[in-house]
Amino acid sequence: MTQYTSKNKPGNDRSQILSDPKFALLICSTAEALLDGAEETGSIGRNSSKRQFEARNLANVAWAIAKINIAPPDTVIPVDLDNAESLLREKSEHVRSIIFDIAKQRATSSSASSSSPSSWIPALSELCGLLIDTVSVKALELDPKRFQQQELSNLMWSLATAQRPNERVFEFVVNSIVASAEQRKRDVKSNETNPLHSRGNHNTNNKNGDGLLVPQEWSIPLWVLAKSGVDLGHEEELLPFVKDMMDNEPGFLERFKPQELSNSVWAAATIISKRPQVAEGDASDAALGILRHTSRELIRRDGDGYKTQEVTNHAWAMATLGFGITTSEKGTTSAAAIARGCKLTHSYTYLHSDDPEGDRSLMEEVMQITKRKIKQNIRPFTSQELNNICWVMARLGIEKDEELLGLIGKEISNPRKRVNSQDLSATLWSMATMEYYDEDLYRGIVSRLPDIGSDHFKPQELSNILWALATAGVIPDFPSVFDEKLLPSSIRPTIKEAKTDPVTAIFAAGAAELISRPDEFKTQEIKDVLWAFAKVGVRHPKLFRAVAEYLVGEENEPVSGRGLSDFNSQGLANLAYSYARQAQIGGETLDKYEKKCRIAFTGGRLAHFTVIFLDVGEGLLRKLFVEIAKANLEVHDNMSKCSAQDISNTVWAFAVLGLKHTKYLEAVEATMRSRMGRYLDGNRGAMNRIQGQEMSNTLWAMAALNYTPRGLLNAVETYFMEIINHDMTVPNISRVISRQEMANMVWVVAVFGEYPKKLIELLYMGILGIGDRSDPEYLQQHYGDNGILPTHFNSMVYLQTIMDLELGREQNPFALPDDFPSAWTSNPSLTAQCASSSSTDTNGIMELNTSAVQNRISAAFDRINFGHVDEHLLTMKDLAIDYGIQLAPTSVDILSLDIANIDSKIGVEVDGPGGKEGMWEYRFNWNSNDQTMNGSTSLKLRMFHKLGWRLINIPFWDWVPIDDVGKDNSKRFVLQEEYCQSLLAQED
Repeated sequence: MTQYTSKNKPGNDRSQILSDPKFALLICSTAEALLDGAEETGSIGRNSSKRQFEARNLANVAWAIAKINIAPPDTVIPVDLDNAESLLREKSEHVRSIIFDIAKQRATSSSASSSSPSSWIPALSELCGLLIDTVSVKALELDPKRFQQQELSNLMWSLATAQRPNERVFEFVVNSIVASAEQRKRDVKSNETNPLHSRGNHNTNNKNGDGLLVPQEWSIPLWVLAKSGVDLGHEEELLPFVKDMMDNEPGFLERFKPQELSNSVWAAATIISKRPQVAEGDASDAALGILRHTSRELIRRDGDGYKTQEVTNHAWAMATLGFGITTSEKGTTSAAAIARGCKLTHSYTYLHSDDPEGDRSLMEEVMQITKRKIKQNIRPFTSQELNNICWVMARLGIEKDEELLGLIGKEISNPRKRVNSQDLSATLWSMATMEYYDEDLYRGIVSRLPDIGSDHFKPQELSNILWALATAGVIPDFPSVFDEKLLPSSIRPTIKEAKTDPVTAIFAAGAAELISRPDEFKTQEIKDVLWAFAKVGVRHPKLFRAVAEYLVGEENEPVSGRGLSDFNSQGLANLAYSYARQAQIGGETLDKYEKKCRIAFTGGRLAHFTVIFLDVGEGLLRKLFVEIAKANLEVHDNMSKCSAQDISNTVWAFAVLGLKHTKYLEAVEATMRSRMGRYLDGNRGAMNRIQGQEMSNTLWAMAALNYTPRGLLNAVETYFMEIINHDMTVPNISRVISRQEMANMVWVVAVFGEYPKKLIELLYMGILGIGDRSDPEYLQQHYGDNGILPTHFNSMVYLQTIMDLELGREQNPFALPDDFPSAWTSNPSLTAQCASSSSTDTNGIMELNTSAVQNRISAAFDRINFGHVDEHLLTMKDLAIDYGIQLAPTSVDILSLDIANIDSKIGVEVDGPGGKEGMWEYRFNWNSNDQTMNGSTSLKLRMFHKLGWRLINIPFWDWVPIDDVGKDNSKRFVLQEEYCQSLLAQED
């Protein structure tokens, strides 16, 4: 039997008292007196009378039992009022028999008793619980008018403290308190109309001996209602009464002790926080009034007399109800924003305010006092109080106080300070939310992990820590430790070595816990863990595969698992982003380690596909992303509930992974058109405003997947002209979209093959200043960069080329400067002889990664006497002189062909992963049904077609069956040669 007597506080010698048999007998006698009545003082003999416990006696007994902290909570011994009295009598007799048996043993035995001298304590604990339950029964039998309000308050406090509440008693007490308050109102009204009557009319139920209201008698019931969690609906009456007395009772507030003020405002916030996002009604209005009164009182006292817990509780209450939070629109509360349909990040409760600026002023003044007290002496504040203050500042949008945050961080990091998992989690989350990034401090806080142990962290705490570290850019010292798919153990650190770094250790713990107990993680926590790994650039194939299987089932089975219906749109976007980033990080790993990797080196954009399919599995990844699209279309009402950022992040992930989901793309297009249309019609709400980055990423993804809806760019043109107020200047353009985003847009225009004049004018001006101030130095100063990047260069050259080819040089009103790119960049790669680049990273369409497959195809064409060169290049000079493209005639390589017969202008493009000679790549389960032409390939084909070339594409999944290294060479060569001849024989 668990004992409930070990909650000793410093300096409290409870154990000695509880193990004294005389104390146990006292409790037994009290129980029996409660059941049968107590003898009158001075009455003796058979005729002595017994008196039942009165209201004060009941309240005092309950208060005493709660104070000694021995009764078990109702979660261990349930409250049973119907049988409480019989159970109490039975348990009292049991405790007495145990004590008497031990006493007999001691009297008859010459040696020490084998029985424990305190073996009755478990039964005594249960007796105390039943004693409190029986007090509840007896209280319900009395007339409520026999209770003083102090006694009612004490009774409620006792039940809550002992964790043995029950709705019947709470309802009895609250009804009594409300009735008392209503009577007082009637008395006041009567006294105002009949002064003579007031001389003898004193309501003693809620006043002290001087006729004054006692604050404690009101603060305790509120505190108990909040702490117990029992929902009786009486807060609609009780909170307004307390607020009314604060409004109208002279001197009432001044008589509150700091603890009573703190308890009252904490209780009001706790009760109202259980309501929907926008809390309305009399109780909510009263909670706002209580917040205002208690804030003014704390300010009037300048925090004097307030203990650390009391100032912290007040700050917590303000943050919990969003007191003083305003939106970017001056004088508008978050509650009002929600009422207008504005989507907020968290489901916190917000109070309607008729004076948001006044509330903000009160809140800021209270927080100034709170921050000053912490800075003056931080040591008395517990870790919980400090993490609460951090959370409060983050929630209320308090201006970042780096001095204070640094002090709190150092205190939490102090090994002598007792901390728990919530302290670490809440502190780091709050600091990251406030954009306070101090890597040494973050590492110091995380270094407390061994003091707690990862198994003591709740999922939310783990996910919050990982999210905070990733947001602050705190990177694990051993990022490669989990990448068992690509890296052999010889170049990876051991887990033991990696855990010497606290940041790597917490990432390892977060992954391990999510893999082992995913059911305990909420959807937000799952996506935060994955997002954190993606953000810091750490690959963890085992984690990502385990989560995918948990969400949608195993690879070769029908959709099952937890599903995605509980993910909000942001969660789906972050989930998709995380898998796409894992693919990109895999490509970076292959680039970094090359021959040291477990698999053959793969170049270009297909490196992403290779590693993510190795990590997760092709079928499983496709299934996961189909379900992501389905959830957005079905659960989130065809994306009407998705923010523009959520949409752009999700469709970007589809594009990075080469997953073309036409129905989803059609919905993205329709949503964009609809929102831009509503914006242009004057509905300027947040959901209808598409930021430059969101527009750029969404359109880039469409183009990358070769989804090019007609007329969409015209709508984008109209939208952009509206948001720059039809005033096209570099400063106006840069206000809504960056050069990087414009470079992506330029590439999009080239792939779409539609050329809206104003949109292109905006892009040329924004990137190069053409039409405004075409001054490279001015633009570098304006954007704060070192000039154009390869992204800008590639995009501008491709758009200029395709417009000159498709519109005709004479009809194309746009031209690049004569000194482009040399005068526009300090990047040497843009003036080198070769400017090769990856299409995914730089919007390039020229790749010079010669693969093993490509070499064997070239050899096959040699054997059929198809004269050709490998890696044929066209420079800016070639395009300018030979084809009349409006480019500077410089020797910068622009376009390439894998295999080219220059005389016949026949080019061959090998679509497939690169590799090392003699080694096969990962064998994809691809075929022509799974793959479609991407945007880069489409643009390249259009360019070469306009340049007079015929292009032949050889997908590697067609080549692999005839290139099986296990077959006889002569037969293999025949199959290859026949295949190549068939391609040449086909019409263009």
